[in-house]
Amino acid sequence: MYKHVLLDFQERKCFYCHDVLRGGIDVDHFIAWSRYPTDLGHNFVLAHPRCNNAKSDYLAAEQHLHKWAERNRLRSAELAERLRDANLPHENAASIRITEWAYEQVEKAHGQVWISDAEFQHLGVRWRELLVA
Repeated sequence: MYKHVLLDFQERKCFYCHDVLRGGIDVDHFIAWSRYPTDLGHNFVLAHPRCNNAKSDYLAAEQHLHKWAERNRLRSAELAERLRDANLPHENAASIRITEWAYEQVEKAHGQVWISDAEFQHLGVRWRELLVA
């Protein structure tokens, strides 16, 4: 059901690589289910299976975090309306708190975040700014 809500919302493009979504489309938990097992609509993005599988349960790099946070900040009401109309659970504020918690865990562990394909980098110091900017 989330796929139908997000397809036009994302202009039929993969959240991560920005190419047009054709054929197989994955509904990805931006903060992986394995890290925080809850389904809230603001946490979902659409991705190519290749991108979703490469990201796996890693946190996404800062450029993806910024895009996700900006989407939810600028279009939260529109997304909430679509989710509400589809009778799907959502709460942007909770999604943001969960995201902050997850990135704090990676920061404390000096962990890496996923950029694309098999490319990773250490989590940068600006992630908090990107989440709230």
